[in-house]
Amino acid sequence: MTQIGNVEEIKKLKLSMETLRHNGLIIKWELPYENLLTRLSASIFFFTPAEDANLNELQKHILKEFPNATIIPHQPANISQMPFKIVFDQNMG
Repeated sequence: MTQIGNVEEIKKLKLSMETLRHNGLIIKWELPYENLLTRLSASIFFFTPAEDANLNELQKHILKEFPNATIIPHQPANISQMPFKIVFDQNMG
């Protein structure tokens, strides 16, 4: 049984986001309300790409491990000021 805030798929994507950050493709990322999540499909990762980052390349990198993920623009709001988000389609992948 998955423990709230301790989801293996989320941990895996967090490592992937850190790799992208370390490789200079994104500047920063965040996962609000992480401690309340019980599944990846309920999460929304927000990020700021590097100035010269190619969003198609970022999408390919994410899709390699998470085929139900999509990168879409995010209108800065209370939950995050970052310009992009990764969402998950429960019916894919």
